[in-house]
Amino acid sequence: RQTKHTYKTLRSISLGYKDINSIHGVEYFVSLQNLTLVNNRIEDLSPLRPLKNLVKLELGHNQISCVAPLTDCTKLEMLCLNHNRISDLDQVKLLQKLNLTEL
Repeated sequence: RQTKHTYKTLRSISLGYKDINSIHGVEYFVSLQNLTLVNNRIEDLSPLRPLKNLVKLELGHNQISCVAPLTDCTKLEMLCLNHNRISDLDQVKLLQKLNLTEL
């Protein structure tokens, strides 16, 4: 059984290759630092907006077209967005610590 304490302390989640189309609920994992969601069907990144402690985010091979919700993830250092539908990265380029990999 998961508790509220688990949601607040979990630092890493790997959910690649799970055929996920929604990440709603992930916003409760406020201590997350590493999140892997490669090879899914994710389009909406808005649930990531509250995850201010994210350092590494892997989102390759999804159906993402808008990365605007990531602008609040100011600690983000590594971001993988390859094989998505993104046409504009200007917003995430404003993140000072970010190293864009695999676009």
